Amino acid sequence: MSKELLNQWEGSISTNHFPNHIGVVIDDIELMSAKAHVDLKPESMNAIGIAHGGVSFTLADTCAAYASRGDGREYVTQQANFYYLKANKGNRINAVATVVSRTKSLCVVEVDVFDESNTLTNKGTFNYFCVSKKDS
Repeated sequence: MSKELLNQWEGSISTNHFPNHIGVVIDDIELMSAKAHVDLKPESMNAIGIAHGGVSFTLADTCAAYASRGDGREYVTQQANFYYLKANKGNRINAVATVVSRTKSLCVVEVDVFDESNTLTNKGTFNYFCVSKKDS
């Protein structure tokens, strides 16, 4: 199903301008999950030389959003709780998002962000509101 969902959302992914601008890549979309990454570049860093927190948050939000869309419907972010546990070290950060609840109008997704040494650096819970007219 992953290839089908990636193809289904290809237009959305390619026109999602801000995540694309910072380099978010959607690696996988399944019915109840998604994976994404960002290769860090000098523009991704904050004043002390580590990945800017906004990069981590945007990666997590984008990955979680496509996990919510695994059912074929469109969602927008309604609310988020995001924790910065450790600094992201290395050249790549990865996100793994898992749907924990989906109703007719809401989807709750948990997401973990890891640095390239697979250390958990960020954790979040994102709530999405369904804007599609189509029933699931």
